Amino acid sequence: MKTKEAFTLIELLVVIAIIGVLATISVISLSNARAKSRDAKRAGDMKQIQTALELFFNDKNRYPTPEEFALGSIFSTSTNSTSTYMRIIPTAPTPADGPCTGDQNTVYYQQTESGNSYTVSFCLGNTTGALTAGPKCLTPSGVVNMDCGPWTCGQDTVQYDGGPYNSDASIRNNDGYYRTVQIGSQCWLKDDINAGVQITPYIDHVGGRDNCVMTNYDSYDHWSCQQDDNQIEKYCYDNDLNNCLNVGGLYEWHEALQLPGSCFAADCSAQIQPKHQGICPSGWHVPSDGEWSTLEAYLADPSGSCDPNRIGFDCSPAGNFMRDPNEMNIIYDGVYYSYDNSYRYSYGTYYTFTTDQYNLNRSYGRLIHESSDGIYRWTTAHKADGISIRCLKD
Repeated sequence: MKTKEAFTLIELLVVIAIIGVLATISVISLSNARAKSRDAKRAGDMKQIQTALELFFNDKNRYPTPEEFALGSIFSTSTNSTSTYMRIIPTAPTPADGPCTGDQNTVYYQQTESGNSYTVSFCLGNTTGALTAGPKCLTPSGVVNMDCGPWTCGQDTVQYDGGPYNSDASIRNNDGYYRTVQIGSQCWLKDDINAGVQITPYIDHVGGRDNCVMTNYDSYDHWSCQQDDNQIEKYCYDNDLNNCLNVGGLYEWHEALQLPGSCFAADCSAQIQPKHQGICPSGWHVPSDGEWSTLEAYLADPSGSCDPNRIGFDCSPAGNFMRDPNEMNIIYDGVYYSYDNSYRYSYGTYYTFTTDQYNLNRSYGRLIHESSDGIYRWTTAHKADGISIRCLKD
């Protein structure tokens, strides 16, 4: 009788090892195939979104607002019918692959250039066609190799340019940079601008000063002293430079926009550009009345009122977000320089300009008060007042 030989322990271990290697290779191959499939879907989704956005633009002569995009579909109501260009906007497949973080993997839409352009962020884990791995930004002209997502805004640092830096300033980083915050589709500075050379305004109303001019409006004399068109000039509350270092400079309307000094009492609307930089750092601009309205609408209670054409308080509870240190971090310093040549202090109040004129002597502005959870849209800001400026990213 013959005895059948069995596998030795070593042979069994070798077979098990081989099976394990083959299984690992299969799993890795399957995982890579799935990752490539997810990347292909991401790239394909962007092409579909781009096409739908162009169809929307052809119908409305603008791209959707973030609020319209957030509805989950891309459609446009025309005169006679409703056109649906994308019934369901694709979301990013998960998990995030390669160098992509969870945030970067998210499909995030932003309307830019007052509706004439847009960005959509997404991320690829691997090279896909002509696109390399990493964060990508879809624009009307195609995909750009950059990160255009909202998570970059709060990490941005903008060089502080206000002269000697006060390390004890309560609202600025101690490293000499302005801080930033993303709110909806907008990126704002969390600090008021402090740029330029401090000047002492004309206060005593006697005689006159070489650097001041006056016009009479509503039976009042309105004085403007930021009249040197060759440099940025600022007032500091009580003529104390430390106040500028702590809470920013105070600027007349034309100075904030870097327009000629004569614009303090003249129609200079033709000189105002979209995303008008003014005294803001490069890549930033003085916000328009409409851009403030965009911010207010995003922060307001959707079930409440937020009239962009109002004169008065509205858009509750947007004012609460204004004073939140994690949001706009508005400091209710209540300081400004009045057109009648006197510094004013109104505790619990914040004033700022927009780029939009109301008439020859006034601009639209915003007043935020600590006692209100809304935001006041006003037209009483005289263009010769010196008040705070907060910048918005282009």
